Amino acid sequence: TDDAGGAAISARDARVILGDTDLRNNRSDGDGGAVFVSGGVLQTSRVIFEQNNASSGGAVAAIASEVQLTRTDLVENGASRHGGAIFVAFPERLTLNGAFSTPARIESNSAIGRGGAIYIEGESNTGQQYFIGRAAFTSNIAGNEGGAVFVGPAADAAPAVRIASSAFDDNIGLVGGAIGIDFATVEVSDSTFAGNRSVGGAGGAIGSGGSVTVMGSAFDQNLADGNGGAIGANGPLEIDDSTFTGNESTGLGGAVSSTGPIPPTMTATTMTANRADVAGGAVHRFGASFDTSGVTASANDPADDQLSIVEEVPDGSDPDPDPDPDPDPDPDPD
Repeated sequence: TDDAGGAAISARDARVILGDTDLRNNRSDGDGGAVFVSGGVLQTSRVIFEQNNASSGGAVAAIASEVQLTRTDLVENGASRHGGAIFVAFPERLTLNGAFSTPARIESNSAIGRGGAIYIEGESNTGQQYFIGRAAFTSNIAGNEGGAVFVGPAADAAPAVRIASSAFDDNIGLVGGAIGIDFATVEVSDSTFAGNRSVGGAGGAIGSGGSVTVMGSAFDQNLADGNGGAIGANGPLEIDDSTFTGNESTGLGGAVSSTGPIPPTMTATTMTANRADVAGGAVHRFGASFDTSGVTASANDPADDQLSIVEEVPDGSDPDPDPDPDPDPDPDPD
């Protein structure tokens, strides 16, 4: 147990390299249950972080550092604030990569705040894009946004994150069952989302208050207790070559809900057997109309309202376009 952070390893302005190592059952009352790094470098390969706990970053907390996690598993770590397994702020570099044959196992982590497994805030001085690839996010839970991953700004610095060749299964968040985005940019490619759930707002799989691009991905049986069974987006949204099957929303948009001044772009996208309790069995769009010719919709419910576009607010109604029910724009709830 360590009060300052990093019960096993605490480093400032230093390089930490870990290989073929297990870090289990470490606890800190500060940030980083097992490892804390500030202004340095953290590199891991074939490492398991399991059942570590901290305030933020149940396993690892890194501030203004380079973070490179390769073939690293994060299992059953917990945070009383943000980032059940990983908390990174203003990272100079961030990469998380599994092996081609075996994805990184990121499973059953939890955070009371944002980012059940991973929390990312702020950007580096170079403004580079961060990367997560070949990872399996399973059964992670956040009490606020981003059941598996949260990406948000800090000090007006908004990060950009690319997620590729990853699977998100059975994650739960208040908003964004798998991924929560606030004033940041996220690109998702060649990934799958199944059985994720938002329990208090938009986006059964992805809840975005920033900009999101989805390419070559599949969304199956995600559920939103709000708008957007798979994706709830209040901001720019691009979808290409993706499928949405059996997603459900208790509000608007069985597969996708889109609001904001910029119309979404959807191409080569198939939406089948999605369901919305209110309107837009496949898609509900509030705002300027968009080209629906790139969407193939079938067997969505309501059947007579598969692609719903509302360009004006009906008198006396509130479309509630903000997917984040938290009125505090500060990503830190304290």
